[in-house]
Amino acid sequence: GLRELLEELTEHGPILLVLDDVWQGSEFFLRKFQIDLPGYKTLVTSRSDFSSLWSTYHLKPLKDEDARSLLIQWASPPHHISVDDEYEDLLQKILKRCNGFPLVIEVVGISLRGKALYLWKGQVESWSEGETILSNPTVLQRLQPSFNALQPHLKECFLVMGSFLEDQKIWASLIIDICVELFGRGSSSSTNVYMKYLNDLASQNLLKLVPLGTNEHEDGFYSELLVTQHDILR
Repeated sequence: GLRELLEELTEHGPILLVLDDVWQGSEFFLRKFQIDLPGYKTLVTSRSDFSSLWSTYHLKPLKDEDARSLLIQWASPPHHISVDDEYEDLLQKILKRCNGFPLVIEVVGISLRGKALYLWKGQVESWSEGETILSNPTVLQRLQPSFNALQPHLKECFLVMGSFLEDQKIWASLIIDICVELFGRGSSSSTNVYMKYLNDLASQNLLKLVPLGTNEHEDGFYSELLVTQHDILR
């Protein structure tokens, strides 16, 4: 039925079918949309990597200008602002906390929509006093499912990342050594097992692996990898 519908629709022009927020484990479902038709393309957005099915483009955090536009779109400027410089200063402080993360910008922007300037100031000052973006329950609700869906051994590795300071580039070998020491089951291949776990987390965009050398496919290549993580995820 799907193929017949697409054939009928493509008679009237090209079609782009968008499947939004597809979760890990949906490969069998996605294969049903791999239909060879002229003028038909499929775009999948996901927190996971489906590179075995299609070519993959990893979205980066928003650049400053785009992040600012998105925040203004969701928040709308507070009414009766007499000092534009003050408003711009608040925008920049909020954007710094959001780190170019579209989902967080959306949630924070909606929470400030239509609010008076003093409430914008209060939000920014609360962050300075130790409150975090994740104190907003809506942000936490939107991010928590990504963690809940992890298998127990991946949760262990993910939580190890919280042992490091923000904005760190960490040697993959160091993280693997910590995981082997804390969670290793005595297997001689533990280092390779935990390297696989790091790759699994990277495929779900919960951390990023940055290669330093060119020997990525040789044994022990994890010694030439750095691991980074978005501050919000940390």
